[in-house]
Amino acid sequence: MSKAGKGRCDYKVGYGKPPEHTRFRPGQSGNPAGRPRAARNLSTLLESELKKPVTVREGGSVRSVAKREALVASLVNKALQGDTRASSLLIALIQRVEAEHRPADRQEQILEATDKAIIAAFIARTERDDGPDA
Repeated sequence: MSKAGKGRCDYKVGYGKPPEHTRFRPGQSGNPAGRPRAARNLSTLLESELKKPVTVREGGSVRSVAKREALVASLVNKALQGDTRASSLLIALIQRVEAEHRPADRQEQILEATDKAIIAAFIARTERDDGPDA
């Protein structure tokens, strides 16, 4: 019938069958605070801020661009106006971007040279193994 305790149950209380008086009421959550939002790291914050639009004026027309694009345009314009600090930053940025694209080309060249060496060694070994009988 019912186990000892406060309320009365018409069924056996056990695993997966809590007493009715301890159950969540309809509409009541077992986790009222909910799952906490994930903490955003600096990289995520910076990325989201640089994606936000900003209004810029170019030669009399106004348009909306991402903050990242506006920063690059501003850096290039300052470098063109003779700002040596902006020029050195821009040159360093260009070198970094170009260096990121260059390794793929070098990798292909290295692989080609390595592949050629492997093929030459294989041919030499098979010619040696075949000998004059072939």
